[in-house]
Amino acid sequence: DAPGADESGGTDGAGASGSGSYSGNVGSEAEVDAMGKVGVTLDSAGGGNMGGAAGNLATGTSADAAGILLGDSLAQGLAAAQAAAKVAGQGTEVPGGDAELVGVGGSGERGGGHGGAGSGLGHGQGVVEEEGEPAPLPEYCVVPTEKTVEKEEEAAEVVSALPWETGSAMGSGGEKKKPTVLPVIGLMITKEDHSVMREWLNSNMQFLDALVLLDGSDGPETADIMREYMADCPNRINDIHYMHETNPEVAKDLPIKTDQSLRKVVHEKIRQLYGHGRWILVAHTDEFLYHDPRKVAALAQAADTDHVFWYALHVLPHPSERGRYETNRSPLVQQRFQYFHHDFQQRGHPWMEGRMFHDNPRVRYQNEHGPTLPKHGLERAYNGLGDDWLATMQTRAEVAVRSGRQPIPVESPVYLHYKIVDPAPDNYVARTYPSRSGGTFTYWEHKDHFRGHGANPVGLAGADLATLDGFFMVQFEDYAMTTLFDGCLNWLPWSLPNEHRAAKKWQLHIASGTCE
Repeated sequence: DAPGADESGGTDGAGASGSGSYSGNVGSEAEVDAMGKVGVTLDSAGGGNMGGAAGNLATGTSADAAGILLGDSLAQGLAAAQAAAKVAGQGTEVPGGDAELVGVGGSGERGGGHGGAGSGLGHGQGVVEEEGEPAPLPEYCVVPTEKTVEKEEEAAEVVSALPWETGSAMGSGGEKKKPTVLPVIGLMITKEDHSVMREWLNSNMQFLDALVLLDGSDGPETADIMREYMADCPNRINDIHYMHETNPEVAKDLPIKTDQSLRKVVHEKIRQLYGHGRWILVAHTDEFLYHDPRKVAALAQAADTDHVFWYALHVLPHPSERGRYETNRSPLVQQRFQYFHHDFQQRGHPWMEGRMFHDNPRVRYQNEHGPTLPKHGLERAYNGLGDDWLATMQTRAEVAVRSGRQPIPVESPVYLHYKIVDPAPDNYVARTYPSRSGGTFTYWEHKDHFRGHGANPVGLAGADLATLDGFFMVQFEDYAMTTLFDGCLNWLPWSLPNEHRAAKKWQLHIASGTCE
């Protein structure tokens, strides 16, 4: 315990205990948030000391509204708060409130405690009263509560279990329930995607149980965004694993640099953290999930399949959105552009791409550039639609016509792919390629996308992106239909039923963003 300091001293408390260090202020009632709460920093190793080694209470205008716990474990701080440990108290009680733990590292969750502090925070006999609920987390931090899980492998083969995996879910015996959702881990590689990264996290992380990310950006923006998100969502601190390509441990595993060799590094990290037997979603920062991948995983596993191709609804700027974009540009891409393109080659359905797979010891990525999903070890595609999905659909349609029947639309999960996040001619470069007809065509490639070792270019054909006008289009490539997205796709025959929709409200400019 440290000697108490005078209330008017206004100095920060600071100190260290055990494996964690902490710092923070207690603000006066005038300086805290609108609810009049006073933030405190709790001892990360137990003991319940308030404020730090110096034990000071600050009332100046620089006082923080909430203490920041910087220790290795938020859980330790939470335990200290809930243990009714002895704290300060000689003198007049400060108008107290809920204590709030704000995580910037380690693990755990928000905790609350209530107590008074006097003119000094030293050898006191006061007791922390546990009162009230902690401040609610933002909606985008909260993972939906459906948690019926089933694992195929024995517990001994799992390196690190997800938080709720206990009992029969971990292979220790007992009756197993048919899952309605299964855990899904996000696998992401990214480069210079910071303009949309936070929006992606807010929209999609609530439907993923974890995310392992490899960043190839030149600047610190993406890393900063990840830290900010974890500070806002301390309950997800243990669920996000960030790596950068310059990390020596990563660089040694990159004999050549391709999209697939980068994903291979992330895939191996997922196995280190979570073992085999996981469903994995290959995530892109410009793709927003319409269906819940955890529900899709349950469907696919019940069908005895090991990978899933999703319908990709390509969203591009529409001429009707041009004026709003130039005069009142939203920071959210979901509000900037709402028109998606489908009916690929007038076949009655959108484009498809592989986005999910069930990991097993035989699954592996190659180093050479290839499809999004691992090339080796996947055998049974959901709905029978894998890499050759287009030819398979065409064959099925032809068989139906010969039999005098109408082709039946294939229901599959959907995501929206925002092909252009921000129309900017400076982000694209025109390149000329040979065409199948023997001539050439111009393809506008995005400058930030990786191009090495046979990687396909990423961009647009059939448009002139030298000026802003070229980005706003009524028709895109081989798609016959363009539709305004209002947040609901239950009217489309190829979309999975609404019960599999991700339970969220889309942040749209036009329409409600729900199916209600």
